[in-house]
Amino acid sequence: MYKDIEKRSIEPSHCLPEEGYLDGIQVRRIASVHHAYLQMEKEGVEGVDFAKFELHPAVLGQCIDHYLDDYVILKIRYRIERERQIQLHRVAGLLAAALMRYRPVVLKTGCQPESINEVRINEHLAMYVGINICSEKYAHAGRDTGGILGSNPLLADWIKRMKFFLESRNYTAESLVMIFDAICVLLYPDNFKHQV
Repeated sequence: MYKDIEKRSIEPSHCLPEEGYLDGIQVRRIASVHHAYLQMEKEGVEGVDFAKFELHPAVLGQCIDHYLDDYVILKIRYRIERERQIQLHRVAGLLAAALMRYRPVVLKTGCQPESINEVRINEHLAMYVGINICSEKYAHAGRDTGGILGSNPLLADWIKRMKFFLESRNYTAESLVMIFDAICVLLYPDNFKHQV
């Protein structure tokens, strides 16, 4: 196994993105989070009054900056050449981890949470963002993505377990990457074509 890594050895400098490349990713991922938040608000989350919450722009900015740092580190660690894209399950895991670290959905001034789901709204956002990113390629191709969290029966049990995991367990960005890898294998296998 290690001999294969040596054969495809790429200088770390060849993995660094070109100047300005991360700006496009930043804009796209901010849009991904906004889209997921609006979708979550539209579909509703049991016990959550969205009128009391907002997606805080400064906190979201920190979150995306952290994601971009992890993005660059991942490209270097796995020697992914600058021209190649990172697989969507890796993007989903890194961004979900950053969302859980910074928790950009905040209560508006003067509001108090009334249910446990309101306290855990960022866990819901991380799941929505992760699944949306995993299904991006299918959505752009006009294919059925199977709906998002609440409407896909295959994800119903996964949602409960994932919420528990995000709320109560220790995890790393890499472990979230592997969770979204499994989702892609099961629901979006075309994501593995033509990517590193």
